[in-house]
Amino acid sequence: SIARLTSSGNQRIRNALGKPATVYVSIPAQGEGAGKVQLTMQNRVVEYQAVSTEGKPLKSGEPVEVVDILNHHTVQVRRVEGAV
Repeated sequence: SIARLTSSGNQRIRNALGKPATVYVSIPAQGEGAGKVQLTMQNRVVEYQAVSTEGKPLKSGEPVEVVDILNHHTVQVRRVEGAV
């Protein structure tokens, strides 16, 4: 029964869905390219490639939310409402 308590330690990108994140590398507007985001997941900071359909680019340091998982290393994010 103790063996069932251990975890593999692998990142599961599906766990990022709905999580808050911070833009690490600027993300171009309208899906015209990718940047990077950092978020805390599974008790550690992880980094994923990210795209956005926002009308304006997302700048480094801006708070965002993960709204979709596009593949095993890329997420789609949106600007957090009310954030500056």
